Amino acid sequence: MDRMSRNKILYSQTSVWCLAVCCLTAISVARAGHIAFMSGYGEGSHFMVQAIIGDELARRGHNVTGFISQAYEDKLKTPMYTQFSPDLKFKAYEHATSANEIRFVYNQLTDWVIEGKFLKSVIMEFLFTLKIPTNFLIEDCDFLLGNDTFMDMFRSLELDLVIADSYYPCSVLLAEAVEAQYVSFCPTNLNPHFAHVQGTTLLPSIYPSGESYLSQRMNFFQRFHNSLVYLKEKFFIRFLLWLYNPLRKKYNLNAQWTTREALSRSSLWLYDSDFYIDYPAPMLPNTVMVGGITTRPSNPLNKEVLEFADSAGDDGFIIFSLGTYVVNLKQDMNIMLAEAFSKLPQKVFWQLSSDVDVKLPPNVKPMKWLPQNDLLGHPNCKLLLYQSGVNGLYEALYHSVPIIAIPFAWDQPDVASRIVGRKIGQSLDFWSMTADDIISTVTAVINDTSYKENIVKLSAAWRDQKQHPKERAADSIEHVIKHGGEIMRFYGSELNFAQYYLLDVTAFSIFMVYVIICIFRCLIRCHMKFYYYRVSISKAKLKGC
Repeated sequence: MDRMSRNKILYSQTSVWCLAVCCLTAISVARAGHIAFMSGYGEGSHFMVQAIIGDELARRGHNVTGFISQAYEDKLKTPMYTQFSPDLKFKAYEHATSANEIRFVYNQLTDWVIEGKFLKSVIMEFLFTLKIPTNFLIEDCDFLLGNDTFMDMFRSLELDLVIADSYYPCSVLLAEAVEAQYVSFCPTNLNPHFAHVQGTTLLPSIYPSGESYLSQRMNFFQRFHNSLVYLKEKFFIRFLLWLYNPLRKKYNLNAQWTTREALSRSSLWLYDSDFYIDYPAPMLPNTVMVGGITTRPSNPLNKEVLEFADSAGDDGFIIFSLGTYVVNLKQDMNIMLAEAFSKLPQKVFWQLSSDVDVKLPPNVKPMKWLPQNDLLGHPNCKLLLYQSGVNGLYEALYHSVPIIAIPFAWDQPDVASRIVGRKIGQSLDFWSMTADDIISTVTAVINDTSYKENIVKLSAAWRDQKQHPKERAADSIEHVIKHGGEIMRFYGSELNFAQYYLLDVTAFSIFMVYVIICIFRCLIRCHMKFYYYRVSISKAKLKGC
């Protein structure tokens, strides 16, 4: 074969490959969906988890946009977000109030949590629930829906799907405003009330409510307590959703539905939970468990952090973090914690957002931002001491690190009960714990090898899955974009209370039984009257004879 022939064949093969690549690219672009996600203001774990799902979808070629409050857009500069794909876009949105006022309210929330006021009193919780949605969330939602500039930009995205936060109903209203289908993301364990919105029931007799501190095995008094917590939570969630109903009428957003009914029409439900941690429960086919979205192999630590971690030796080190909100503790609490840590043989990584006026012992390294997942993957990590959030639980599970939970509010008591129930750690009460409590609990969990053995076993079972949770979430969302989610949605979510529990059928049945009894009574009475009438006629004839 001469040189010219070889060049022609080579050129032909190259052309075929280029054509194939172009076709595949065209197919990929044609199938790419336009997706947006919005989770409150962008502060905390809700937004972070949605951003990880968005990042996975962006890496698959979809056009993904995340909306974050201008009050917290500086969070995008932290290492957690800078590692995302450049194809994942973020847009900051304005508020009806100033960013400083929003930050003030959330700082006030932190103070309430630290002081033990929040969720320790039903009245305080009601006042907070009333203040935040009325003054901020509802006004902000009204502001966004009525802001022509924002809505024109939102419509210009030509969205196929919105990833909504079940605790932030405005994301559902925005999806309805642009006629996009929506997926509800619930950043907690299975929630009995959102399950009921879907159309199924997790009864308080068999499933513990959040904030109940209970396991699935409950005695009579625990079931009674769980029922009260269940009713309280049900009231607050219904109240929160009810607050958005006037906006539906104002902007003509499927006004025939309530916000609760609109939420029930979600094409898919994603729960940041997994049955290896959560308690078994019946689920509908449009429910996908994706607990552990933030888990990943640990990245190399920077030199300063690595040297401190390596210097821990056989005693190892502890990670102490109280999450996004609880970062500025009172002086006496900081002194108590420093005293407790100084008496431990382990070294301690302590997340502190600002400098504290407390002399820290040499075995403590304060850090404004903790590379928690990367520290958990270090071989010297012995324990995670934290506020019992969902993401931290699964990161500790992924790296097989025992846990001590210090729950404050929201779903944290729920998570703490599962940590204790699975025997992978213990729990402390923040408002009553002392330095001796911390020392004794840390010592017990580290020295009792059963905690480590239990979490190693549970971790091996949980990690033995074909898909990572973020991949499972992305696959489910892609399936909804391609085929829709209506076929998997349960019709029971459209029934009211009386219909769902067959109260109307029961009442009708009782009424029909009553009618039938009345008819029989009437027939019997008529028959008896006719019978006595015939008898009287017969007697009269006999007398006449």
